[in-house]
Amino acid sequence: MWRNSGRVATSVLWVLGVATVALAVIGFLAMSPQAATDVPTTEVIRGAMVETLELRGEIRPIRSLVVNAPMRSGELQIVHLIASGTTVDVGDVIVQFDDTSVRQSVQEGESELEQAEAEIEQARAEGRIRDEEHRTALLTAQYDVERARLDMAVPTRLVARLDLERAKLAFADATQRLAEEESKARADRAATETDVQSRERARDKVADDLARARQSLAGLVIRAPAAGTIHILVNGRGGGPFGSRQVFREGDRAWPGAPIAELPDLSEILLTSKLEEEDRGRLRTGQTATVRVDAVPGREFHATVDHISVLARVDFSSGFPPARNFDLRLRLDDGGAALRPGMSATARLVVDRLDDVLKIPAQAVFTVGGRPVAYRLVGSRFEPVPIDIAKRTGDEVAVSNGVVAGDRVATVEPPVAMIARP
Repeated sequence: MWRNSGRVATSVLWVLGVATVALAVIGFLAMSPQAATDVPTTEVIRGAMVETLELRGEIRPIRSLVVNAPMRSGELQIVHLIASGTTVDVGDVIVQFDDTSVRQSVQEGESELEQAEAEIEQARAEGRIRDEEHRTALLTAQYDVERARLDMAVPTRLVARLDLERAKLAFADATQRLAEEESKARADRAATETDVQSRERARDKVADDLARARQSLAGLVIRAPAAGTIHILVNGRGGGPFGSRQVFREGDRAWPGAPIAELPDLSEILLTSKLEEEDRGRLRTGQTATVRVDAVPGREFHATVDHISVLARVDFSSGFPPARNFDLRLRLDDGGAALRPGMSATARLVVDRLDDVLKIPAQAVFTVGGRPVAYRLVGSRFEPVPIDIAKRTGDEVAVSNGVVAGDRVATVEPPVAMIARP
């Protein structure tokens, strides 16, 4: 029993000895100059600090010819659409819509017009028949009047008084029938003219409807108004409220007057973007910028702020509560054939500049006791130095006090064992 107790005590003493040696080694390594180099550091430099503002936007032409869907063609469905980026000449077909219903309307209108013309001709023919009947009746009535007049003209000494009175009555009756026939002929002629005019008005309405239908049919094939490169536009009614924006495609339905495509003038190009409220006062028209286009890597374009809207617009696409943004437009100095409308780009603008200041990275600033400090390397340890921040940008900090040019400061917080205590 005593022998086992001695062995346990020996084991405990051996473990304590090993732990003491390990702690000593760790402390030695923490105190050695080699350990300080394991903490990443950076040099405090003196120079200019430039604050920039980056904005995402879209390439747009200053001038362009927009190709719109027809205004009066009923339901519109695209059956043929030229590919975006295609070079076209004047008169080339850009987009064609389904013409089934409109073509049927044209055919029905042509049939109605033929029927209306036939009805007008029928009414005129019936009028001519009645005119002939009235002409025959008038000739008969005129003959009766003349005959009665001749009977009256016989000398009274040659005929009996009774026969003379009969001749006078016959003359009066013939004259009355002639007047009635003339009145009836005039009335029938006026009725025929009224009927023909009414049918002509109906025919003209059918002809106008047919002309509009033919115009609508012709408008379903849209041709290029000028030579250039086609750019297909975004379907504003395609997809859901949170879906990605899609350009028009074959099979899509369009609304009357919808902008389908455009022929941009690439001699002058803009970059359109949105500017947040807090950045509105930091930019001004005429300010220069550099632009990088996603589709043209490795090349920078120079631009100038051309316009900043006076009023902000509510942007419901950014979630709730909706943001209020200003419209920003930059004019590119040199576009070239490499750019196309709709390309995404990033504009970088200088909004502030400080010359001859001490600069350290933003990750080299830490908070100790409620105030900013930097861990300056002194020998093998890091000394926490309170600093005064003159300016802070996204990735740099201008320091007005606490460090000097040439100092090295930690960019990550050092271990406690490596921090010098006052």
